[in-house]
Amino acid sequence: MFEAQVSFDLLMMVITGGKERDEHEWRKIFMDAGFGHYKTRLLLGFLSIIELYV
Repeated sequence: MFEAQVSFDLLMMVITGGKERDEHEWRKIFMDAGFGHYKTRLLLGFLSIIELYV
């Protein structure tokens, strides 16, 4: 699992330019965009979905 996570992280860094955000940074982005609440749901291993609510 660790090897897959590292590979996925490296792929995302190459594709997106390498910005990794913590929950506090995501919260600020969501609130600045007008969302009042969010929920994070863990899927499998290191994958998750962020649900945004107005």
